[in-house]
Amino acid sequence: MRTKNIPMMAFFVAALCMAAMASDTLGPPQISEGSPLYPRPDPNERWPGDPDLAQITDERLLQLWRDTMITYRHANPKDGLFVSAIVHAPEYTEVPKTPEDQEYLIAALSRALAAETINWDEVRLILLLMYAGMEPDPRIPALAEQMFKLPRPMKMCAARGRAYKEMMHVLRLQQSDDAAALLYHMAVDRTFWGNDPFHTPGLHKTNTEVSVVRMRRISLSYLSEMPPAIAIPYVERMLETYPESYEPEQLVVENITGMKSDLTYAQIRMHLDKLYRRLEEETEPSLPR
Repeated sequence: MRTKNIPMMAFFVAALCMAAMASDTLGPPQISEGSPLYPRPDPNERWPGDPDLAQITDERLLQLWRDTMITYRHANPKDGLFVSAIVHAPEYTEVPKTPEDQEYLIAALSRALAAETINWDEVRLILLLMYAGMEPDPRIPALAEQMFKLPRPMKMCAARGRAYKEMMHVLRLQQSDDAAALLYHMAVDRTFWGNDPFHTPGLHKTNTEVSVVRMRRISLSYLSEMPPAIAIPYVERMLETYPESYEPEQLVVENITGMKSDLTYAQIRMHLDKLYRRLEEETEPSLPR
């Protein structure tokens, strides 16, 4: 009887240790409506998931970070979101950029991606700044394509994996035909992603094809969030490529057996239906009654 309880006791002790470690790191939890909440970090300090600002030497980029991200966190003491969720905060994303700042960010991203050794913390900082108030610009999807097609090492750093996801958000926020065209090609064409390993904590640490599938599904999802007039023609082209009877080939790659990496008709149909509903919602007020 005692032997059977040993695993449960070990689990209980481990849980207590983890709770103690969290308490030492984050301080005592506060109680809000019966749920424990850890204290909100100081807006002037680095938050979980932030780029490492110590790796950034461009003072203008750092000033833009202070003017947008840090200002937002000070102005929203109750719900200032961590970087991973800041794209969902209109109080941040709708802060306009001046034409001069927009031009500087595009030029800075171009320089960063062309460097012999890419500083992915700097790339991330630029992309997070681009969440806020960037007008559609065809150079942004072009730089995104350049970034996604860079050679990939056997193991990508976590900052690079996060930058991939953040660039996807930048494309979604562009709301342009150039961005939609790139999302379409990233979703529909497996060869877009090449054959290099795709191992990163931001997607999948050990499985290339899972990472590629996730990026393709994100591309399709974000394409469906474009204005219907832009997105519907691309999704309808997908239906021609992937008819209802389509069965994806089973791919065999270096670290996977039998993974079906193509998008299914059901996935595309779901996003096409979502687009049509949005189109109806946008046009319904203008219909005669």
